[in-house]
Amino acid sequence: MDPDRSARSWAHHTHLTGARHRVGQAQRASSIRAAYEHTFVTSDGNPYARFRRALAVGNPALVTAAARELPWVALDDALRICLVLRGGDPERYERAAVRWLGRFALEGRGVSIEDLRGAAAALAALPHRPAEAMERLQRLCLEHGVS
Repeated sequence: MDPDRSARSWAHHTHLTGARHRVGQAQRASSIRAAYEHTFVTSDGNPYARFRRALAVGNPALVTAAARELPWVALDDALRICLVLRGGDPERYERAAVRWLGRFALEGRGVSIEDLRGAAAALAALPHRPAEAMERLQRLCLEHGVS
C-alpha cells in the first residue's frame, strides 16, 4: 500500500469525521466528568456519616464542622460533641455543655430540677472524670427517654 495514499486517506477520513469525532469526544468527556463528579460527591457518604467519622477521630474542629452540615443534632449526639470538646477550649466546652443541659431540660420526659442539678454536676466533671460523668449522663438520658 502506498504510504502517501494511506496518509492522505487518513487525513481525508479525519477531516470528514472530525466534527462528529469531536462531538463524540465531548460527550464522552462529559459523561466521564459526570461519573467522576458523582463518585466524588458520594464517596464521603452522607453528612451524618461524616459526622460519625469526625466523632470517631475526636478532632473538635472536624466534629463542629460536620455537625454544622446536619439539619438536626440529636441530644445523644450533642452529648458526644461535649465529650470531644471537653479537652479543648474550656469556654467552648462550657457553651456546648450549657446548650446540652437546656436541651435535656426541654426534650427529656419528666426532667426535674434535681435531674438538672445532677446533669450539670456531671457536665462539670466531664473534663476531669469522663468515665464517671458519662455514666451518670447516660443513666439520666435513659431514665428520661433521651436517645
